[in-house]
Amino acid sequence: MIEKPEYTGIPHSVLIRYVSGKNEIPLWTEGKTALWTWVPSLYTRSPKSEDQLIASGYQRLSLAPPNVDAIYLASQLYDIVMAYNENNHVEMWAQTSDIERVKNNPVTLLFPLDPIAQQQWTQPKYWQVLSLTEDNQAKQETLSASRENMIPMLQYLPLPNIGEYGLVFSTKEPTLYHISQMPDQMQKLWLNIGKKLRDLAAPGGWHNHNDLGPLCKDEKFFHNLMNSGPIEDALRTKLTETHQHITDLRKSWQKDNWLSQWKEISNMVQELAEAYQKQAQQSMINKPVPNIAHIFNMDVAEIYTASPFQAYPAAAIARGTGWQEEPAEKETDLIISYARRKPSGTTYVQIREEIKDKAREAILANMWEQTKKLSDLDADVYLAMVAQMLKGIKDEEGNTWISAQQILDYRGILPKTNKDETGHTWDGGHRWKDIEEIATCIKRMENTWIKIQEQQIIDDDAPTKNKRKRPRKTISRESRLFMFGDVIYHNQLPLDDKPGRSIPIAWQYRQ
Repeated sequence: MIEKPEYTGIPHSVLIRYVSGKNEIPLWTEGKTALWTWVPSLYTRSPKSEDQLIASGYQRLSLAPPNVDAIYLASQLYDIVMAYNENNHVEMWAQTSDIERVKNNPVTLLFPLDPIAQQQWTQPKYWQVLSLTEDNQAKQETLSASRENMIPMLQYLPLPNIGEYGLVFSTKEPTLYHISQMPDQMQKLWLNIGKKLRDLAAPGGWHNHNDLGPLCKDEKFFHNLMNSGPIEDALRTKLTETHQHITDLRKSWQKDNWLSQWKEISNMVQELAEAYQKQAQQSMINKPVPNIAHIFNMDVAEIYTASPFQAYPAAAIARGTGWQEEPAEKETDLIISYARRKPSGTTYVQIREEIKDKAREAILANMWEQTKKLSDLDADVYLAMVAQMLKGIKDEEGNTWISAQQILDYRGILPKTNKDETGHTWDGGHRWKDIEEIATCIKRMENTWIKIQEQQIIDDDAPTKNKRKRPRKTISRESRLFMFGDVIYHNQLPLDDKPGRSIPIAWQYRQ
């Protein structure tokens, strides 16, 4: 649904000074320069009805604070739609798959503003000209109201230095990283993003949206205005300048490959956001594993028995059989599914991937290979994680922790025993081979979804007089198998000319 922007007399995007905490304190760099983020503005493309958006795979986002998902989506350049609804309230819509993706990649990409540009962008407005328009004054007073923390922009594209900073929320305390702290490959990617944004914006640049924009959007109206009577030299100069900025902006949209270039830039920015997330994960290396409650009592643990929870173990034990490729709503998505049909409804286990930097055939081949590697170990790991989620210690967001060692203990896998020259023995911990097998199983869960189609469940809210035959309702849902948060790694030192490795040993997750 991505479309080229269209100038209708209102800003295409807004720069927002990033604030954090209950007191809305601006986030500053070490040099005491405020950090900003970018969001698209209203009506930057043709409006779509609610039915059209839902049919295209979009869902409505809540804009009530804290609207963190909206901030992640906007700053990572995902395709979002913002418009007024029939009640004149602002709504944001985004692809369901993109919303789920940023939940696993909670990063806000930020950038500082050049002090000179910032000063120019916050100059006084030209209110005296608004009387020449018929109905723009009320709208412009709302849109152009001077706000210290907001700058309306004529240009739709974000500034070329977007992502100079990444604020990562996957750890308990948000962590701010600068691009200089990233690997060389990511620094080169960031520089390339800036170059591509400048090329795509040419011959235009980045200018804040002022009150003269609506007077310059229509060529005939603009020329009639300039020739209608005496205009102060300063105002004439500013009108001519604003008209040229709009002309250059429209020329930039005439590029035949504008949309494909924008999509390429969006993918690169999302890759950079994922790199910031990985950088935060790396900071978890060799951190102590939190206390994890042992939830088995006399070798027994509670677990959900509803049909949807049985689907993944069934798919794992099937060992690659019963899977088939399914059509996806987006051309860039790939889905293969395993269906578990029961009288109460059908549950699908789905492996989903997005086509980005690899060929479709190669990605699909990897997905099929993933189904073949599933085994009863994957089923055991999943059941252990469900049991831990049910009875383990949770934080205020519903996250719990589990470790590879805990899962091996639950499966009855004994740690290795060490013995010295005197015959003294001691517990040497679980074998790294066993730990890595658990980590591999959990890695396979990251791109796995559960989809429930017309499943019958007991409706606890419906009134009934018959306790033996409780009323039922039919639901359809889809979600990731688990939502993963922090990961703790063990950093193995180089040994016998072999490089060191970082091995995941504990995972934070929720459902």
